Amino acid sequence: MVEISACSETGDHTIRLAPNCSMSRRTASLVFLALATGCLLFSALLAVQGYWIPLPFAGAEVLALGAGLFWVRRELERGETIAIAGDAVAVRRSDRTGVSEASFNRTWLRVELRPGRYRWYPRRLVLTSHGRELEVGAFLAESERARAAKQLKAALRAGLGAGSNRQR
Repeated sequence: MVEISACSETGDHTIRLAPNCSMSRRTASLVFLALATGCLLFSALLAVQGYWIPLPFAGAEVLALGAGLFWVRRELERGETIAIAGDAVAVRRSDRTGVSEASFNRTWLRVELRPGRYRWYPRRLVLTSHGRELEVGAFLAESERARAAKQLKAALRAGLGAGSNRQR
């Protein structure tokens, strides 16, 4: 998901990159609850009738489903924010390990869509300046990555005249 917001007076832009998420945390919890209840009720019904063997497998299935949903939700909580203000570009990345930040000079920053390591790998969106590189949007789909590169280039060009200390 690529969201952009701009301030027309100052030329500042904020671009938010986040993975696509089809279910909210609440919806994921409701889906888990419904599947777990149905599975455990059916296996309990079988256990009451004397077929107790499916019961431990149903419990293992519910645990695996819960662990999978938990892992996916945790991975979806990452994101990146690119803030362009004046001559500075700040990239703030948050994921399950914490928050990291990097800053670049707007004037010298290049936005590149590089080919993947192999032909079938997706392209990489890389910010480069003075020998430093930072890949952003690794979790985006190919079309979103191209759109983010286009919007980022436009945002970098847009504010060079307004709100910038750079002389022409």
